[in-house]
Amino acid sequence: MFRGSLEFWVGDGQSADAAAAETKLIARVWYFVAAAYDPASGCASLYQEPVINRYNSLLSKIVPYDYRSHVQETLRVRPAPSTGIGFVIGAATEHNPARGAFHSQCYNGKIDRCGVQGAALDRPAIDAIRDGGKPNSRGMLAYWDTTAGYTQQGIGDTVLDTGPHGLHAVGVNRPVRCQTGWNWNGRDDCFRLAPEEFGGIEFHADALTDCNWQPTLSLTIPDTLKSGVYAIKLTAGDGTDLAEEFATSCARRTRKRRFAS
Repeated sequence: MFRGSLEFWVGDGQSADAAAAETKLIARVWYFVAAAYDPASGCASLYQEPVINRYNSLLSKIVPYDYRSHVQETLRVRPAPSTGIGFVIGAATEHNPARGAFHSQCYNGKIDRCGVQGAALDRPAIDAIRDGGKPNSRGMLAYWDTTAGYTQQGIGDTVLDTGPHGLHAVGVNRPVRCQTGWNWNGRDDCFRLAPEEFGGIEFHADALTDCNWQPTLSLTIPDTLKSGVYAIKLTAGDGTDLAEEFATSCARRTRKRRFAS
């Protein structure tokens, strides 16, 4: 996003161009957004509409704010074929000489039932999806139904693609499922009562379940160690370009006693 506005970017590996919405996004407000791109002509369309009711967003429908934006532009850059990346990544791809390729600026917020079509949809078809309709399966590449797969025991990290190709998504670092969605009406407070209104899946850029690091150092804490805060000093690089980091931990001695009554 640029200055709080929704954007659609394309790049060829050397340069990039974008179409930007005319109005800024408001935090904690549900929007329906769609982007279409014609690689032959370079024409990009950006569609932004609010889907607000009395309960689902920070602001209600009575707030006199301009949420809508419909933009169509011919971009000067044609996208290069993508290789070595996932089908959809909610982040920016970066590269560091020491780290290699990685993703940063990960998405923070909720999404609800998104999909990809093999051809650009016309305005009536987009409006129908905005109002709660499901996209036509003809030409559908993927449709991740965030309300599918709910059970009495909850829901896992797999976001089911109910489209014809079964391109199921996997939530990394456990995004929060069963959140209130764009169509929540404020009446039911549990996904078991109205699963179709709890399609929100919430992402946090700093969430971490397991970094999958392998142990490189281990030590045994001596029995004589006093309770306190300790750190292991880690260094990398040579004397001219030295990086330092301290990994801290708390150690507490436990005394066991036996009581008789």
